[in-house]
Amino acid sequence: MSESNVQPCAAASTRKAWQWVPTAYFYQAIPNTVMQSLIVYFYIAMNVDKEVSGIAVSLLYLPWFIKPLWGPIVDILKTKKWWAMWMTIIVGIGFTAAALLIPMAGVDSTKIFVYTLIPFILIVLSAATYDVASDGMYMINLTPNQQSIWVGLRSTAFRVGWLLVDGGMVWLVGAVAGAAANTPLSPENIWAWQVVFYALAAITFVTAAYNFWAFPQDPRRETTATASGIIKEFGSSIVTFMQKPNIVWGILFLVMYRAGEAQLLQILPSFFTEPVSAGGLEIPVAAQGLIKGTIGVITLIIGGIFGGFAIARHGLRFWLLPMILILNLPNIGYILLAMNPEVVGEWGTMGLVAVGTVVGLGYFGYGFSFTSYTMYMVYVSRGTFATSHYAICSGLMALSLIWPKAISGFTVSWLGYEAFFWMVIIVGTLPSVLLYRKLGVDKDFGKATGK
Repeated sequence: MSESNVQPCAAASTRKAWQWVPTAYFYQAIPNTVMQSLIVYFYIAMNVDKEVSGIAVSLLYLPWFIKPLWGPIVDILKTKKWWAMWMTIIVGIGFTAAALLIPMAGVDSTKIFVYTLIPFILIVLSAATYDVASDGMYMINLTPNQQSIWVGLRSTAFRVGWLLVDGGMVWLVGAVAGAAANTPLSPENIWAWQVVFYALAAITFVTAAYNFWAFPQDPRRETTATASGIIKEFGSSIVTFMQKPNIVWGILFLVMYRAGEAQLLQILPSFFTEPVSAGGLEIPVAAQGLIKGTIGVITLIIGGIFGGFAIARHGLRFWLLPMILILNLPNIGYILLAMNPEVVGEWGTMGLVAVGTVVGLGYFGYGFSFTSYTMYMVYVSRGTFATSHYAICSGLMALSLIWPKAISGFTVSWLGYEAFFWMVIIVGTLPSVLLYRKLGVDKDFGKATGK
């Protein structure tokens, strides 16, 4: 039975969307954010070079790009709930292993880097597979109108998980390590990171227990899977994806939309942490976590909710250009901070308020604008092989993070922080502005009353 015969249908399960969509996408964010952002703080604390960190983070994010290769396996074998649950458990084991391995390397940054690679690889492979399964549940169990209604709240749930990691876990490092959190390889810092990975494992296992009850049980396929069948289905999913209207422009759009934001995510931890003499803001780690976990959470949630309702009211095509601009223009605030890196040291609390304002504007823009990116992925994935096509789109989204992160350490070393942030705005805005008109999005797509 091909995926085209599996129609989105709430009757496939007695579960309601509100029971499982928020936690499904909340948990997608946990390992994703660890490998996008938190690991950058970890490598700073372990005294790993920015250039090495950038390359490592980009390579560790590679499974999210290549996950379409095993998307058909998730479609054919077992059920999406089965895949999602087992992958969550393996991620939890990976976090536990990382916590246990850190002290075994002593205070050797190279050994810590090498020892933790094994559990990190386990985590990224399992987390990427979890994403394929949970996205498949979303595509199969919700009608197109329900998908439109839930896209903003789904993105918000993801961002709450993201900020629990990027804000809460960063704050936890500062709370456990104290002033030593800004001292690489200090005993307090090493212990704090063990605590963080244990906490991530606990969050993983608790979420898995809830999702075991909440996730909808999609029906098994009626045919027996074979190797040739898997290969044939994968080939068919690629061919039908490339036959979609305007798909070449769509691929370029998906790859370039986040080019500025990806570099920003990689470099901001260093910009916030490094001393003023090196061009950084020299903000204590606990304060960074507090800013992201309070101002960041509030503004991101508000932005995500407003973005979802905005698209539901006027449609995706109407909002594409405004959302591109709203995503990138708040980064002007980081240019101003780079021009005055002593702002926190000289202004004290008011300096932190200024940083918090810039972070809040940026997070609001990100929450508001990312809904258009997510909705475009849904738009491209409609029809035959919806799960596999969405996996391809999310793989392209991962690629949009991989290549900018890989070069970010080199570009910031070459340009300095102020010029780097100018470059982020230009690279983040110009390509998307040139591409969005070529996408051919239906005028009514995304409207709550549209078809």
